[in-house]
Amino acid sequence: MKTYISLKYLILFYTVVVLSLAVVKAAADCQCDGIYIIERWVNGALTSGVEHIGAPINGYPHIFHNRENIPFPCETPYYEFPMLENDIYDGGNHQGPHRVVFKANGTFCGGITHPYPPPNNDFVKCHCPPTHVLSFHVQQD
Repeated sequence: MKTYISLKYLILFYTVVVLSLAVVKAAADCQCDGIYIIERWVNGALTSGVEHIGAPINGYPHIFHNRENIPFPCETPYYEFPMLENDIYDGGNHQGPHRVVFKANGTFCGGITHPYPPPNNDFVKCHCPPTHVLSFHVQQD
C-alpha cells in the first residue's frame, strides 16, 4: 500500500506552518501615563507607521533616536509613529503625546509617551504587555 499526502493537505499544512511562524510578540492594550490605548489602535498605529515609512505624513514616521535610553526588546534602528487613544493618525496637527515604536519590518518594539505635565520633551516608556498577534513584514529592497 502506497502512502501519500494529497496536495490539499500539504497546502493546508504549509499554510498553518507559515502563519505560525508569522506570529510575533506585539502589543495588547498600552497604558501610557494613565491613559489606556486599546490593542486595535496600537496595531493600527503600527500598521500605518510601517505603511508610511517611504512616504511620511506630516513628518511621521521618523527615526526614534532613543536619547532617553529606554529599554526595548528590539535592536535599533527604531521608528516612531503617533499612537492615538481612539483613532489612527492621519497627518493632522494633533499627534498627541503617545508613540508606537517599531522596526521597519513591522516588528512592535514598544510604546512611549510624553508625560503630563511635561517637565521637558523627553519620552517615558508605556506599559504594553505582549500578546501574540499576526504580524506582517515588509519586503526590504
